[in-house]
Amino acid sequence: MKGSCLEQGCLEGISEPVLEFALKCLTNEEAVQICRRFRHETWRPDCQVMWTGMPREHAQRWADRHTMQTPTTAMGSFMDPKHPSCLRCKKSAPAWNRYVKGASALFACHISRGKRVVVLSPPPPDRFHPCGGTNYQEIEEPILKRGSALEIEMVHPSVNGAESFRYQIWPVDMTCLWVESFGMSPCQKYFWRAVKSVVTLRFNENREACLPGSTRDISPVEESEGYNGGPSPRGVTAYSGRNRDSSRRVGCWMLTLSSMLAPTMNGVMCSGT
Repeated sequence: MKGSCLEQGCLEGISEPVLEFALKCLTNEEAVQICRRFRHETWRPDCQVMWTGMPREHAQRWADRHTMQTPTTAMGSFMDPKHPSCLRCKKSAPAWNRYVKGASALFACHISRGKRVVVLSPPPPDRFHPCGGTNYQEIEEPILKRGSALEIEMVHPSVNGAESFRYQIWPVDMTCLWVESFGMSPCQKYFWRAVKSVVTLRFNENREACLPGSTRDISPVEESEGYNGGPSPRGVTAYSGRNRDSSRRVGCWMLTLSSMLAPTMNGVMCSGT
């Protein structure tokens, strides 16, 4: 079945390792349906948005105002609980989380063929979850950085006056443009949702993905959401982003991509906590 779908072009252009990861989270039929959506005429090249450290609803409102597409927008009825084609009501919570992870990987893969993508997050130095473990950090970002021509641009909509200000962090880190315009925000204690161990997509020096060996490595956790100020919501742990500035994370990823993964045991590596 997998081979026949590849021959039909349903999953054409998706590297075998990324497809292997997606099929740990999705059925073959689900992967084909999602990829067909991303190949539909409603897909707008270089108009996609990802996010981390903020509620999905906030990211969706920003994308709608800027006529851009989140995964929810791009997947259309597949993410609408009221539509019969949406599987959310038919899956358990862990199964739905795996479905979202598989869709996130395919979404990032299609984006990586383009020229640019926008990522929404809190402002520096608290741009990313200090412990990692979010869908963006562990699944989407490695796939995006695998695209040789793709530029990753950051936007921090929570800062007044900066809702539309973009600057590049990949392949060239231009955080200095943000600092020149808005300064470096004082270190605040963002309330980040606690995360568990999740699958990590990483690539060796030959740009080949290193994947977990079994579905046991896939933890059903959702994308982290950031909370700034106020009492810590139930189930949310306060972490400071002080030591996870973007420039340091870029360096960390370069180390991971270029040297730490070669050689690996049987070509496989899994994420930690």
